[in-house]
Amino acid sequence: MPRFYNDLYVEKWIKEHRIPDFGPLDMKAMAKNFNMKIVFKDLLRAKGYLVPSAKFGYTIEIDTKDSYSERLFTFAHEIGHYFTITMLGWTARYYNEGAHADCELFCDWFARELLLPRRWLDKMPFNDLYSSYIAISDLCVSEETFLLQCMARGDISPQFKMSSDEILCLVCCNYEYYRRSCSCQPQREKIRNSARLQRDSQLMLPLNFKY
Repeated sequence: MPRFYNDLYVEKWIKEHRIPDFGPLDMKAMAKNFNMKIVFKDLLRAKGYLVPSAKFGYTIEIDTKDSYSERLFTFAHEIGHYFTITMLGWTARYYNEGAHADCELFCDWFARELLLPRRWLDKMPFNDLYSSYIAISDLCVSEETFLLQCMARGDISPQFKMSSDEILCLVCCNYEYYRRSCSCQPQREKIRNSARLQRDSQLMLPLNFKY
């Protein structure tokens, strides 16, 4: 099982390496700082990859089909993988020994901290959640990232039902707790199955179907 570091260790690293200190994450500047190359391409099985490169230290591949905020999150997630390799000494064997979900959730958590450090929200008024999100919209972070960071701070309930009916749960999104059963999981699975059935029914439409 890979070893995880506490919040303060990650926070210190982000303070030292995030570009800029405040504002939307600058992918190009951070990639250059780590001798990385960013490539946008159509990806089928994932939103992004961290690939060792002969010319560059690493190449980050990002799906072109995603929105800008999604691309930012993917970039930050892959930087999380870079962090685990260079700072924590993780190797590919961790992913092959049943720890894959732990590692991916850790990098999701790392990405949220890199995009929207919780300390930035210290002076944010939370009497109106929508207004708070609008206030940080210039940072180009998704609603999901914002809500999970609010949950991590204890500003809102650790389970939140979004406008899409999707249930956002801090426990299920946290690498430290994902193995535990959670009260929201049956409902999350029900919503996921419903969305899957709807998608499959659309794929089975006849070729001559017209809207």
